[in-house]
Amino acid sequence: MSKGYKLLQKCPHRVVEELVLPDSLGYQALDVTSYIASKKQVKVLMNGSVDVPQAGLYSVAEVLGANEGSFRIEKDVSDRFGIRVGDGNDQVVNLYVGNQVRTEDLVAQLNAAVIGVTFSSYRGRLKIQTITTGDQASFYLLPTHDTSLSPTGTSHSILGLPNRQEARGRTVVPGWEILLKPNTVAPLQPQRIMFREPLRSPDSFFEVTYYTVRVQCLRCLGTGIEYDYSPNVQGDPTPIIGADFLLQMVEKSILTALGSDRFATWMGTELMSLVGMKNVIPIQTQARTQITKALQNIQSIQVKQRKVQNVTDEEFLASVEEISVTPSKQYRTVLFIEVTVRNASGEPVYLRRAVDTGGAKELLDPDNPNLEPYYNQLRGYLLRG
Repeated sequence: MSKGYKLLQKCPHRVVEELVLPDSLGYQALDVTSYIASKKQVKVLMNGSVDVPQAGLYSVAEVLGANEGSFRIEKDVSDRFGIRVGDGNDQVVNLYVGNQVRTEDLVAQLNAAVIGVTFSSYRGRLKIQTITTGDQASFYLLPTHDTSLSPTGTSHSILGLPNRQEARGRTVVPGWEILLKPNTVAPLQPQRIMFREPLRSPDSFFEVTYYTVRVQCLRCLGTGIEYDYSPNVQGDPTPIIGADFLLQMVEKSILTALGSDRFATWMGTELMSLVGMKNVIPIQTQARTQITKALQNIQSIQVKQRKVQNVTDEEFLASVEEISVTPSKQYRTVLFIEVTVRNASGEPVYLRRAVDTGGAKELLDPDNPNLEPYYNQLRGYLLRG
């Protein structure tokens, strides 16, 4: 327990943020843990910073000149610029001639004359990039003087560009799709992010963010309740004191799976294992026994706490007034629970909850129009009494 802060809140989105390494065999698949409920809302982040869209990431072919302008360009000596883009024809441009030709002027001239690449100035140097991206994006800087392919007459050396050199783009990260894992069965079949070709770097790591169904939510473990701090508008943990804190303790103790909190292994119940069981012993009796024991554990811990720290009367569980457990007649995965306790100040504290294991049908999802009547039935139990 973290005294003084609001911990319990409804798990809002069932969002999974998962660190995944590529499979060690083909370096082509990312196997996620939970079921992907919405394929349109999957995000893939590489190495903590690179957003990888489903279409993939591809680089342009580019070359940056080594020399800064202005340039001395002489007619028939260094005024010819030659380039071949992809499988296209040779394109030759006679550049402006002068003792101080600015890089910006060459950029404007070449962009107007050459098709398939763009020119820009980077710190006074001429930069060339293809319009297209990927392995098929390329250009070739060719000599432009007579049939002997002599570099004489070209502007490449003046501009600091390599002569007779090809520049080619590449696939940084291939595109991907979501596929079912082979040899698995429905429903909620395991899935994987499959790249269209093997990754170039097997050392890369990926963070996959996606929506899952409640029963496979890694944040709330299928309970619909997230044991995390509730932030205020400033982003700080929300303080909680008095009877509200006691209510939080009661709620957390009932909804926590027994033994799942490694710092407080005594806390929790086994209600989730009861829901849907055969009614050999009445479910109500088993659930009440579980809840009673959980509340007794709270009392025992608080007695010990009072010896070493301040536990106010408003926070101290003095007595258990009522425990009511009613199975849903319509939905076998649901128990309606009502608990009334009284603190040492004599103030009653009420808790009303619908405990549901959920599942693929997402019974508690208010956005599902088919479940609106059911959600209205549970609304009073989802809110504090």
